[in-house]
Amino acid sequence: MRIRLRHALPVAQMLVAIGLYRWSDLWLQAAQRKARHEPYMGSSPGYDLLYALNAPLLFVQFLRYSLESLWHGYPHPSTLWMLWVPELMTRAIFILTIGVLWYWVARNIESLRQTCAVFTFSVTALRVFSDLLLILAGLFSALYALRELVNLRTLWWSGWNWICCLLYFAWFVSLTYLFTRDFIHCIRRRGTTE
Repeated sequence: MRIRLRHALPVAQMLVAIGLYRWSDLWLQAAQRKARHEPYMGSSPGYDLLYALNAPLLFVQFLRYSLESLWHGYPHPSTLWMLWVPELMTRAIFILTIGVLWYWVARNIESLRQTCAVFTFSVTALRVFSDLLLILAGLFSALYALRELVNLRTLWWSGWNWICCLLYFAWFVSLTYLFTRDFIHCIRRRGTTE
């Protein structure tokens, strides 16, 4: 029985996410002990790597909070459910969305190998809209990489910050290249049919 990429990659990434969450918890506990139980301001390396590995989800989270604040003002009652959801449930939901993201990535890898095209909608309007959103997610990843570089304080920057920058840059290159190419192909094809 051959293991398919679309099944192995999401499971592997969800296990990595669980490990990064655990590392983040241990790192924050150590930072609080070192600071004599004062609250630690900032994020842990595990948390930074978790979001760098799953940069499109960071973009989705940014869009959600931005649109809610524009539409309703902040905080809106629809976001208050987060106050009653335990941290474990929030993490479980996030880990499941990581699995969905990497299933989609695996399907795109398979599609690129077979047809040299991305795995997306067949309806033109949905395809163009999703291409634009994914291009924006790639540009958002580039902004996050630039933010990491601008906040460079010393030449001996810690290793995980470099890794995070490279991961954000990889998401930027892959999303903008693949989905800009698909967007152009879709517009050209639509122009020839009309």
